[in-house]
Amino acid sequence: MVLPSDNAIDIDIDIDIDIDDKVARLERQVEYLKLQNENLKKPKEVYFQNLLSCKYQAKHQKVALGVTDLTNNDMHGEIKVWDQHSSAIGQIQRYNCCLPRKRNVLFMFGVPPPKNQLEQILKLDEQLKIDLVQLDKNGNEDIL
Repeated sequence: MVLPSDNAIDIDIDIDIDIDDKVARLERQVEYLKLQNENLKKPKEVYFQNLLSCKYQAKHQKVALGVTDLTNNDMHGEIKVWDQHSSAIGQIQRYNCCLPRKRNVLFMFGVPPPKNQLEQILKLDEQLKIDLVQLDKNGNEDIL
């Protein structure tokens, strides 16, 4: 039976460290790619943010539970792509609990859900007293 020399053990340890480094680098790259994917939606949101800020004389507002997309003296507005409608409801409700406003408006963009799902969304938003607005690619509004 041959026992490894001290040098062989050091080499194995170095290989393990290299593998751990590579795994850590890959994990960081995966996280970066996830962020990049999320940020692909952000340019549209920023575009709409700029348009709607001017129209409603609104701005970001920091509250205890986050930062609003649009806030003025009368309303909170949240801008989201349609597949994030559920999270938008939670966000706008949290903001309104921290800093109450008369109106809460969800500005949705992108491909809307199928008709039957949209009907359920409209019922839910009506019960929660949240106005729902569809934005086209130019920022024109269609109140739903």
